Amino acid sequence: MTHAFAVIGLGRFGSSVARTLSQKGYPVLVIDSKKELIEEISSEVSAAVQSDTTDKDSLLELEIQKFSCVVVGIGASSLEASILTTALLSQIGCARIISRGIHALHEKVLRSVGAHEVINPEEELGRRLAERLSQPYLLEQFNLGHDLRLSEISTPQRFVNKSLQDLKLRNRYNVSVVALYRGDMVIASPKATEIIQSVDKLVLVGSSEDIQKLASIS
Repeated sequence: MTHAFAVIGLGRFGSSVARTLSQKGYPVLVIDSKKELIEEISSEVSAAVQSDTTDKDSLLELEIQKFSCVVVGIGASSLEASILTTALLSQIGCARIISRGIHALHEKVLRSVGAHEVINPEEELGRRLAERLSQPYLLEQFNLGHDLRLSEISTPQRFVNKSLQDLKLRNRYNVSVVALYRGDMVIASPKATEIIQSVDKLVLVGSSEDIQKLASIS
């Protein structure tokens, strides 16, 4: 089943993942042991099943190994179920398993039993908030790996009414402008002749250090 997702555990994290994927047009199967959570989301996803994911036969019956990615969103209330579910998914042969980790030891165990990726939403949210508070000129920032960042910044005043060609941001700051937000309009891959306006927000790709240098310009 290509580009289809299964989400196990319908807390705030799991429900958000499932709803967002479904809204983007992907087939989504959600699984939880609580009937009320299944009923609440059933009309918003492709399929919703009440099941015990710590039972291997239940997972095989759902043919969960056919999904391109399985997200284990089971929270802190049941670490044992989180670990056992992840281990069973690995045994069954799921192509990609992303599990929610609660703390360092939990994350380590999840990886050891077969999780391909482990994320900690609370830790990520806290890190992003701290970065935003310590670097107020950064509106949004995402890590692309290998010290590459995708960042959104407000337009420095000295850039206003100048073209990207005049600014030569790649040569001067080693960053690339991949898009501009201008009110409700998005200008993807802006041309070199595009004139920067004071209301613009710049979407940049570059190293954290290079973006910080550019963003701190007044």
